[in-house]
Amino acid sequence: MKRLLFIFGLLLVFALNGYSQATAVQDLRVALRTTTFDVNLPSGSSIYCEADSTDWKVTSSGTASTRTITTALANDEIYLDNTDLDSTRTINAVTITSNAGEGKVGTSAVIDSASTLKAGVMTTNLYNEHVALVAGTGIPFSEPPFEVSVDDPAGYQVELTHVPIDSVGITVIVNGNPVTLTTQFYCGELSAKTLTFLAAYPLRKYDKIKVMYTKSL
Repeated sequence: MKRLLFIFGLLLVFALNGYSQATAVQDLRVALRTTTFDVNLPSGSSIYCEADSTDWKVTSSGTASTRTITTALANDEIYLDNTDLDSTRTINAVTITSNAGEGKVGTSAVIDSASTLKAGVMTTNLYNEHVALVAGTGIPFSEPPFEVSVDDPAGYQVELTHVPIDSVGITVIVNGNPVTLTTQFYCGELSAKTLTFLAAYPLRKYDKIKVMYTKSL
């Protein structure tokens, strides 16, 4: 009888274990993507790579102890856990950064600064230049906003970055209000790039000025 009870108890333990809904998985940390795991990893296990701070999950197929992140990824045995992915994390073997001006290094794909001839992060001025080049016309240009440095100057002058194609097309805004050509300012006294405010329209210190015009291609 005791023997039967013992056998029944073993069967009950095996049955309960068989219906367990939770199983243990493993968390692993490796130095590099080429570091071997050295242990077999079942489905659901996590892998952290110290070299690029990326997190990986093991698929339902599991992955062997001889694998690395590189080889396991190539065999679809792991995938990137991008729950908290940001702009500097790695997506499959390609690192996306936002450091403009750098070239491609290794597996890094850099979002470079744009120009009129290539894609990238483009400023408003560069976009306007691109549109103008496509149209074959002059290029709209905006000077960086600036403040008057001297209180109530007579004939305040500004040196523009480029030569305007036509002074009639110059737009000048002071403290958010447009200024009128010839009656309040004119262009070309010292050079083709000189903008002069008339003494009849005195400017005050810290007045904010914005100048927009069309430059040649």
